[in-house]
Amino acid sequence: MNPTRELITVWTENGVPERMVMGDTRYRVTDSPTVIDSGYDLAATHPLDVPRAWRFQGTDDNGYSLMFEARPISSRPEWLLLRTYQ
Repeated sequence: MNPTRELITVWTENGVPERMVMGDTRYRVTDSPTVIDSGYDLAATHPLDVPRAWRFQGTDDNGYSLMFEARPISSRPEWLLLRTYQ
């Protein structure tokens, strides 16, 4: 697992990731993305309005695949890459 805080570009269909670009590499989402726990205590009296994060597998044009965890940034059109897995 590689924690990161890199900005990435993600294209979605109905809010679900379909494609992304990290650095100079394009990835197609090649599994069924899943919503992951935000990590925030939702029992708080005033929970933060944090967009849901997603975990998905992306495959580049050479067939190399990685798992990604990413969250959209609500005030910008970019996403924040949280982690990658091999």
